[in-house]
Amino acid sequence: MKHLYNCSLGKDSVAELILAKKQNVPIDRIVFADLQDADFPQMKEHLFKVQDYIGTEIEVIKAPFTFNEKFFQPVTKGNYVRPYRGFPPTVGCSCWVKRDMKITPIERWTKQNDLSGYVRHFGFAKGEEERLARLPDGVSLLIENGITENQAREICEDAGLLNPLYRYFDRLGCWLCPKQSLKSWRSLWLNFSDLWQKLKYYERFCIWKLTPRYTTNEMEERFIREAEVWQKTEKEKQDKDFATTYVYGKTDAP
Repeated sequence: MKHLYNCSLGKDSVAELILAKKQNVPIDRIVFADLQDADFPQMKEHLFKVQDYIGTEIEVIKAPFTFNEKFFQPVTKGNYVRPYRGFPPTVGCSCWVKRDMKITPIERWTKQNDLSGYVRHFGFAKGEEERLARLPDGVSLLIENGITENQAREICEDAGLLNPLYRYFDRLGCWLCPKQSLKSWRSLWLNFSDLWQKLKYYERFCIWKLTPRYTTNEMEERFIREAEVWQKTEKEKQDKDFATTYVYGKTDAP
């Protein structure tokens, strides 16, 4: 029996690989769906790091087009005919990025490869048993060993394989996903200014808001206000600490 691993390079799927290696479970094939320009650039570097550690080549699956190409493709049928496809809507429709750049290429690859006789591994942690149950040929070493998401993160950290993007985000995905939290948008704005500017460029060609509540400009204004409040609060705290420590004689002034 051979073993195939679906790897997103997130903590759970990487922990599945680490656990397999530790338990001497065969790692015959690993597949990764490359979202190309919709992925963070750091993903490719991390892919090579995981590959070197595991010792098995990671097979990269990708769509025959990029996000940029699909974004500017005209939509000529349906209820929303428009000159550019634009961002995936956050309500009412499935995400075309996930459908066309991840699911469809994986399904095509699966049909092209004879996977009979393969055990398919998915990085599902304890508490995700229902997701695994929807995949009749799927297994998860994490679930079998009762490993939670937090423990999966620790496994990656101990092996030096925690995706560096977790420094900025609680969950990983497309850097331009309209469904991400405001906290994630704030981190993108603060730490990935080049991608933020690209996001603003794309928004100019979309007929709807990036998110149901905010445009990028509206988010920017909010983040700047929050930063100003934080700076003011920190200064007041520092002034208060200085007064308590030095002015009121609790220690000698420097």
